[in-house]
Amino acid sequence: MPRSKLLPSVALATALLAPPAALAEEGPAIPLPSESLVPGILVSGSLGGDDTVRYSLSGAQGQVLSVDLNGPGMLPDFLIREATKSEVLFLSSQAAAPVADLALPQPGDYEIEVFLNRAFARQGKAFDYDLAVGLNPPDFADGLAGGPDWWQVNEGQVLTMRAGPSERFTPVGVAEGGAVGRNKGCHMNMGTRWCDLRLVGSGLRGWLPGAELSETAAPIAPEMPEGGPKGNGESFDATGTFPCATDPAAPTHACPFGVIRAGAGNAGVWVALGNGAERYFLFEGGKLVDSDAASKPVLKQIEDLMKIEAGRERFEMPAAVVTGG
Repeated sequence: MPRSKLLPSVALATALLAPPAALAEEGPAIPLPSESLVPGILVSGSLGGDDTVRYSLSGAQGQVLSVDLNGPGMLPDFLIREATKSEVLFLSSQAAAPVADLALPQPGDYEIEVFLNRAFARQGKAFDYDLAVGLNPPDFADGLAGGPDWWQVNEGQVLTMRAGPSERFTPVGVAEGGAVGRNKGCHMNMGTRWCDLRLVGSGLRGWLPGAELSETAAPIAPEMPEGGPKGNGESFDATGTFPCATDPAAPTHACPFGVIRAGAGNAGVWVALGNGAERYFLFEGGKLVDSDAASKPVLKQIEDLMKIEAGRERFEMPAAVVTGG
């Protein structure tokens, strides 16, 4: 869930995520034979500190270079560039996931560099990784970028959602048959198409095999009670009311709310206080971690009820608002 006021500046974030300057000339690149890149090749390695590992390959203009990287805690990072140029064509730390489907801008030689960002490089630890690399036809990118807006898990299936587009990646949850999710893009890994979904209701996001998904219509949005909050402009996963009061001496009354979930007890909850005012609460792992209240909120959970006091305000929020249970 967004926490923009808690994020470092763009300049600082870029500095921390950028590859070490020393990586440019660290030993020869490891060649990846062209014949092995269709449907793809999986390579493994280890690196620590300012180490970098470089892989080289040749491709034709328009061919789609598909790369995904798996490591502990989604480390390390990788970049793609033309072998004779310093310009970076793709940097995994600036993407939503360590996954690239890059249409090659011209024929020639390209390099993939695997490295640790500076914050982790300073720890002096070694990290293992595996890297999947494939080359696909020029029209391949259109098929991945297109597709329906919404997918449905095929009936009768119970699928493990993963942090990346392969069974190599860590499980993040389960999607059962009939579950509907927004299509966030697909990726070809070793000849298998995987798609990134955000499930409706729970907000859980992860990758599923494309063969187990079917196109479906957009789900019906939950109806907001009259006078409900506007939130951050994104669609709510659930709406409703729960008791709240803005004066310690006043009895509670039904306050409309909207929630956007991000799986595993992560959620942003907006509550309408009346006269256009709203209160925002951010939960991570089921714990209240942030709010826009003037006074620091105090949460006391009694079984399935979350009682929150924030200055003169009090809220009686069912835990299911956050968990979706």
